[in-house]
Amino acid sequence: MSQGSFVFSSTALRSLELDKDMLERHKYKTQLATHHLSSYMLKKEAMERAQRRSTFARRPAVCQDVVIHNALYTGDVEALKRFFPRGSMANLVIEPQGGDMRWMARGEGLWSLTYEQELTTPLHITAGRGFVDCLSLLLERGANVDLAPGGTTALHEACESCQAECAKLLLIYGANANAVSEEGLMPLHVCTSSESFE
Repeated sequence: MSQGSFVFSSTALRSLELDKDMLERHKYKTQLATHHLSSYMLKKEAMERAQRRSTFARRPAVCQDVVIHNALYTGDVEALKRFFPRGSMANLVIEPQGGDMRWMARGEGLWSLTYEQELTTPLHITAGRGFVDCLSLLLERGANVDLAPGGTTALHEACESCQAECAKLLLIYGANANAVSEEGLMPLHVCTSSESFE
């Protein structure tokens, strides 16, 4: 036996083998966890990037054009076909001018008298007035069926105005039947008249 050697007992050798196995398993688990974590982080980052891109791409434009408002409020399908040709997006937020005046805080302690504006969408207007052809055209052009800038969805409007055909069309296009308004009401809750049972 050489001077630098050490005699191990069978128990000591077995303990060293178990330690070696445990270190190898730990190393393998660490590599596996690192791989899963890095792949998870890459997937998460890609999903967040895609979500930011899609949110930016689907962000509705604000429309104050009185001519478009008039076509929507009167149910002029031909005018809407001109304003929203095939391939265009009908994802708009309508910001009507006029209405009641009220005081609003602007900045630090500055108040101004401005018109009260209730935001709406083309779907809200056409669904609430029963213009099924206009509603169908807007949905075909990619209008967001669950957009609720004023606190309610187009399905709420159709139900509240007893427009059964519009409500059916919105549901066919995937409207959320359980969408909750700012007041905590679902579309079914606003069906309060006998005409709205259908």
